[in-house]
Amino acid sequence: MGIQINSNINTGSLPKNFSSIGLTSDEQKMVDQLKARDAEVRAHENAHKSAGGQYVMGGITFRYQTGPDGKRYAVEGEVRIDTSSVSGDPEATIQKARAIRKAANAPASPSAQDRSVASQAAAMEMEAQWELAKKRLEKMKNSHAVAASQDTLPTQKNRKPETPIARKYATDSETGDFMNRLLDVYY
Repeated sequence: MGIQINSNINTGSLPKNFSSIGLTSDEQKMVDQLKARDAEVRAHENAHKSAGGQYVMGGITFRYQTGPDGKRYAVEGEVRIDTSSVSGDPEATIQKARAIRKAANAPASPSAQDRSVASQAAAMEMEAQWELAKKRLEKMKNSHAVAASQDTLPTQKNRKPETPIARKYATDSETGDFMNRLLDVYY
């Protein structure tokens, strides 16, 4: 004993707006819209995930809507990305901020939230560049202070007036005065 399926259904008695899978034409339009939205959301979130690389935290989270056909369609999505700075390393923070901005702008049509994240990443990059510039300036100041403390640069007090250059120009008083002033500037 089995179930017998009657394949001779008379569709002439069904309403004109009823599709072959049991949906009205309005319901079929809604399913088509949901399918398109599902594809768009999935492509958008996959673009974020692919571009986010090592900073992606977990997978993609979707919010679904059930269509009139009983199937679930993704209508919203989210990819979590670590947007914190790298403590004590402005160069790494700059690289991370650029990756975050790239991930936020990866979809063909970034959302308002995506643009906001990209803007925050740009601000994080600028702050890290400022920190890096301050570190470099401090390093330059420190290297000059070390050089001065080691007395490696001759000063007016410890400069020997009888250097070979000074002796060469000592015969011509005008040139000698110029060279002595020039030596005073550099030494």
